[in-house]
Amino acid sequence: MNEAIREVKSIDSVSCWTNRFISVGGEIRFISLFGSSTRVNTIRAIILKGEVVYLQNCWTGKNRSKVKRSSHQVKCFTRQLARGVNHCLLYTPDYLVPEGEFAEKIFYGDSIEQIQQKFFYASEKRYSTPLLPTWTEWLWDQMAQAEDIDALGFNLVRSVEFLEENDLEERLFEAGSPLIAGGIAMNG
Repeated sequence: MNEAIREVKSIDSVSCWTNRFISVGGEIRFISLFGSSTRVNTIRAIILKGEVVYLQNCWTGKNRSKVKRSSHQVKCFTRQLARGVNHCLLYTPDYLVPEGEFAEKIFYGDSIEQIQQKFFYASEKRYSTPLLPTWTEWLWDQMAQAEDIDALGFNLVRSVEFLEENDLEERLFEAGSPLIAGGIAMNG
């Protein structure tokens, strides 16, 4: 197995593999599990129950990190890849989709530009305040961003905490904002 795959192991040494995961602060936000049906179903049940599992390098056990299920709603999809082989996807939708009650969202992509495009789309969905695409970098800089995201299988992953709409509107009227700096182009 290569570096792009890690072992997911329970305290009882039941294990399967993952090729993609995102965890923030020891909470799983997204994980893709695969392996024998019994092992995947066991690890899935352990995670859904809220117990700790370990993510570690295959065969060596190095770079071990302890993670558990997010305390928020988790969705789960399992399918059979071949006889006796399952794939399971567990994720917390409120952190990955623009809609949802939580201010913290996770964006992933191949480049910072791609992540910022997804971020701007989510900003348009989140705020009733009209926004312009040319404000993307300014908006991005206004949001709190987490640096300690443990991820595998994604080129870039960023966690962003959206401002309250009132705070965003106040910042739009401060010196240096794109609104005050003439960031609205008139079509004519």
